Amino acid sequence: MNACDGDQRASVLLAQRLSPLLVQYAGRAGIEAALGQGLRRCDLRQSRYIGQAKTHLQHVITAAALNLLRLGEWLAGIPLAQTRVSCFAALKPTFA
Repeated sequence: MNACDGDQRASVLLAQRLSPLLVQYAGRAGIEAALGQGLRRCDLRQSRYIGQAKTHLQHVITAAALNLLRLGEWLAGIPLAQTRVSCFAALKPTFA
């Protein structure tokens, strides 16, 4: 067994460990994007109403409105926004 085999095995083990994490993060990223869109478009930081039932109703109506906005943009052919790349990530070298 040489050093190369050890490096390959370590990289495979690392990939196996990170794979479920990436799947879980992808789901979370989608939820975070939806919440961010609600914050920007519908001012979800504060509820307009007092009481859990009315606040829940506001959230349901807001979610429906966001879905209608997304549907309208999809039907109009407006592309999704590109994901922002941080300054640190932009420094990452790319290998061709």
